[in-house]
Amino acid sequence: MGPPSGSVRARPTLMGPLGAVALFNSNLEAIMPLRKLLESAGFTVVSALIPDIRDGRCDVNGMMDRHDRSVVVYDIGPPYEDNWKIFEALRASTSMRDRRCVITAVNPSRIEELAGDDDRIYEVVDTHSDLGEIVKAVKEAARARVIRAERPKSNGDTDPNRSHAA
Repeated sequence: MGPPSGSVRARPTLMGPLGAVALFNSNLEAIMPLRKLLESAGFTVVSALIPDIRDGRCDVNGMMDRHDRSVVVYDIGPPYEDNWKIFEALRASTSMRDRRCVITAVNPSRIEELAGDDDRIYEVVDTHSDLGEIVKAVKEAARARVIRAERPKSNGDTDPNRSHAA
């Protein structure tokens, strides 16, 4: 049996060598495989369902405060404008203000339009990509010393010679 809706599971005493990642998605079936891959890559993962965040059943500020230096993986689906506003409201909180964000979306070019030059968005990854691409983006965001204004393109660029760290 999986975690109940709205629950946040974490191992606060077992911080992964790469830090903690907050994973937000509307679909539990999407969270679980990505969570396993991120944990096997060396991250401690905390997760929550976006409807639980939106409806106030999940204390995101408390979760983020307990897991400092997190990278946030947030899935934005249609209707993009409405869901972008929810994401923006969440990022306005003090606990989310300086977090690096990897956004997943079915239509990454639409998210790029909404994000503009937002330097807190580290990368936008197509949800149709291999989950390994999302893990790679999270690793790069976690290793980056500062948030960069120029983020990778959403075209699934996999050039191993390209550095995302500042």
